[in-house]
Amino acid sequence: MRCTAFLVLLLPAVAFAQSSGPSDPASNPSDPTPDPTVSTAPGATAPNPNPPQPVDDASTMLPNPADPGSAPDGYRRLQPSPTYPPPRGHNLPTATDEQYTPPEPPHKGRTFEAGVGMGWQHVADDDAEPFTQRVPCLSVGVGGWMAPAAAITLRLSAISSDPPHSSGLVVQALLGPALQLWPSDSIWLGAGVGLAFLRKTNDTDTAASVGFEARAGYTFNRHGKHSINASIEMLTARFTNDDSSLHFTGRMTSVGVLLGYQLL
Repeated sequence: MRCTAFLVLLLPAVAFAQSSGPSDPASNPSDPTPDPTVSTAPGATAPNPNPPQPVDDASTMLPNPADPGSAPDGYRRLQPSPTYPPPRGHNLPTATDEQYTPPEPPHKGRTFEAGVGMGWQHVADDDAEPFTQRVPCLSVGVGGWMAPAAAITLRLSAISSDPPHSSGLVVQALLGPALQLWPSDSIWLGAGVGLAFLRKTNDTDTAASVGFEARAGYTFNRHGKHSINASIEMLTARFTNDDSSLHFTGRMTSVGVLLGYQLL
């Protein structure tokens, strides 16, 4: 009787102990499923639950000063600004130039010119037959540049002739202001007006009038301050002097080819 009562009390205790013991994970559907990518080996580092997110912002484009070609994770590498070559025919200063000096104007300041050559003189005498003769030519001028392509000078142009039935040489000259224009780097044109005079070398009488000149030239070495040129010059003037020993009334016109020098 006592044994029966003891068994009746023991059975409920055994049943309670079995129900409170360890349970099978597969039998509990509420447990979370393990992540296969997470290593459970001993010594493994647990992943960062809050990894850094890439930020697409211009303020984060910070290059590494030690290595401009690399950038940290989450940052974009700053691209350098594009560079373009200068236009053809232009030499622009670069960032490596210590000092850039703009080129000086091609012509400025003072100018001087001189030339010698040979030419022909045509004499149209109102009281005699006209004739043409070969004569030497000389020209000298000094002045200054008003602009890079324009100069004004005081010029003296002269020729020496030995007309027929004359007892000495006759000098025809023109002294006055002249303008020189440069339509290009090598070609120039000129014109002037001034006092023209005619005189014999063995006489004191002089005939004076108003004369004109026109010329055109080509400069061979256009760069630099000193230049060599070739030019064609024409002088013309009409003289009226019946009261002097010259006894000439008419027009003298000369054309010469000169080789000259000019200070640019």
